[in-house]
Amino acid sequence: MGLFDFGKKYSWYGEYERLGIPKKMKYPKHTMYEEVRDVALKYPSNIAYTYFNTVVTYRKFIENIDVCAKSLLEYGISKGDIISVCMPNTPEAVTLVYAINKV
Repeated sequence: MGLFDFGKKYSWYGEYERLGIPKKMKYPKHTMYEEVRDVALKYPSNIAYTYFNTVVTYRKFIENIDVCAKSLLEYGISKGDIISVCMPNTPEAVTLVYAINKV
């Protein structure tokens, strides 16, 4: 077979079995943004993240994402565009990734 023989059992599968981790997962049919939005609608006052001494609820997190997505649209970003995010791991970077996903 070729370089990747997906039909054979890989060595790490034994560890998956030992830990009860499935080899395949079922992924939701909605976007990452929709997943966070649904959580924000259900638990708006819950903490989405804490960064240093800043605590942000899901309500504020989804608001930030929506504002960022609107800005991207105003810049002319649209579905199908390729975007590179070169930022440190900060709340702004996470917000941007979800905003891109929304667009």
